[in-house]
Amino acid sequence: MTYFEIEKKFEAYVIEVTDDSLFARIVDEDQPDETIQAEIPLKHVRLCERDMVIPGAGFFWRLGFLKNEYGLKRPESQIRFKPVIPWTPEQIEAGKRWGDKVWEAIEKSVVNDQRRIGNE
Repeated sequence: MTYFEIEKKFEAYVIEVTDDSLFARIVDEDQPDETIQAEIPLKHVRLCERDMVIPGAGFFWRLGFLKNEYGLKRPESQIRFKPVIPWTPEQIEAGKRWGDKVWEAIEKSVVNDQRRIGNE
């Protein structure tokens, strides 16, 4: 029986994609306040997940050892992408309308605060 022994866990998201690499912002789960950027060759992504490699996509990256029943182990890296549910055009428009309303409320609040401060 073979199993994966995790040594390090990262959570990341794709910043940019080229023909043969992805660039990602990566957060070490043990040090969440620190982020790094890295280039990862696409050959390290499973073929069944390559169509999920788009800017903004999130993924988990695990580093560790693949161990067998005889105690032999070898270094292993595993990348697993989070499923992305595509937004419909209607959902995008609804989000834009909501954002416009929030922005208008913020602007009104700022104007009212400026008037109140100016009248004191």
